Amino acid sequence: MGKPHQIIELAEKLYNELKSLGVEFLFTQETNQIFPIISNELYSKLSEIASFELWEDLGVEKVIRFVCGFKTTKEYVKSFIAKIDE
Repeated sequence: MGKPHQIIELAEKLYNELKSLGVEFLFTQETNQIFPIISNELYSKLSEIASFELWEDLGVEKVIRFVCGFKTTKEYVKSFIAKIDE
């Protein structure tokens, strides 16, 4: 299990990896939570591979809330990004 600072580092890694793929965010990453703004198509894809909360439906896009926790690992983040980038 990760320590609090490691969890925030994983959220930062996820934030930066998604940003490098062109994903925009509602807020900058400062905690273990990130709020990407994604297309409806990507939302459908992510719904099949991850758990997250719909934060706001903007019509053609959605804001979702990801939370990194004690069970989040570097391997999970890496695998998750690879699946998105397919």
